[in-house]
Amino acid sequence: MNSCPSPDISAYIDGELALEAELKLELHLSNCNVCSYEMNVQKQLVNALNSSLAADLEIPADFTKRIVTHAESNVSGLRRSSEWPNAALVCGGLFLFLIFALGASARGTFLSFLDIAAQIAVVVGFLSRLLYDLAIGTVVVLRSIGDQPGFSALSLLVATAIVFAALYSSSLIRSGRVKVDHAKSGNSI
Repeated sequence: MNSCPSPDISAYIDGELALEAELKLELHLSNCNVCSYEMNVQKQLVNALNSSLAADLEIPADFTKRIVTHAESNVSGLRRSSEWPNAALVCGGLFLFLIFALGASARGTFLSFLDIAAQIAVVVGFLSRLLYDLAIGTVVVLRSIGDQPGFSALSLLVATAIVFAALYSSSLIRSGRVKVDHAKSGNSI
């Protein structure tokens, strides 16, 4: 063998060596005191582990709860308020590093990012204003209908029919646009 103690001793003890390698190691063990001593030490360790694990270990019923509680109490840094400024400082440093890494192209990169963010903000603003106007309009219409002396279930039914008719006509218009677009492109539905 090239190095003593042999790295194959533990595989030999576990019975994981091939027959040829096992025979070579046994021949080496008969001539090498260092490897023989190492094999005896490893056998003693395996025997000690086997005897210690042979006894039945009783695990407490709340073992998992104890482990989780202990692990949570050992987590440091998650509950300190001083970490927020540190995290902001690290993020700022990374941002500056990014700017320096991008070099001259950083201006164009960040301007395009700001343009995209501005467009998203415009769309969100438009949609929120649209929903607000629809809600206010609905409230005004319902209040004005509710104040009328002749308001009844029939009036509500007529108003609902008008809304559904408007939605249906807008869907027809939209589907007509789709058909026109497909006709222009040469595809058929």
